[in-house]
Parts: sequence; structure tokens; C-alpha cells
Amino acid sequence: MSTPFLSTSHTQAAGVLAGGTYRFRYRAANKYGWGPYSDEVVVQAADIPAQPAAATTTIADHYVRVSWTAPDDRSAAILEYEIRIRQSDGLTFTE
Repeated sequence: MSTPFLSTSHTQAAGVLAGGTYRFRYRAANKYGWGPYSDEVVVQAADIPAQPAAATTTIADHYVRVSWTAPDDRSAAILEYEIRIRQSDGLTFTE
């Protein structure tokens, strides 16, 4: 049997580009030969978004406008934001 391509339960792919989509599959070998490939797994090279900068607020009529600069999306589009407002009791948040 030839030297295995992978001798542990994990490996690292070289040359991965942020935002790229990659497909992986694997198979195992023993002294009797190679088994079939696994089902394919598709992953996007991205990470959770960066922490946003502090928000700014302005008061207009009967409402408060909350504004912020979008954080680095780290190669995956930001789909939504969650806004939490601390109430006057200092403990309770509303969304």
C-alpha cells in the first residue's frame, strides 16, 4: 500500500481564499484497499462578522434614530442586525 494522503482525522487546505467556496470529500484505506468517498461537503471560507463600532443616536420628534457603520463582514454577507435597548432599570433589554 502506498503512503496515505492523510493519517489523522483532520487536515488543512492550502491556498484558501476568503469568500471562496470549497468542496471536500474523503475516503479511508486499510490493508485491503481504498473505501468509497464520503458525501461531498461544501463550505464557504468566512468567519463571524467583526464587532461593529459604537452606534450613534439622534433624537427627532418622538423617536430615537440609531445609526452605525457596518462592520467587516469577513467574506460572508451580513443578513441582519440585532438591536438591544437597555431599559431605565439598567437590567432589562428590549429588542
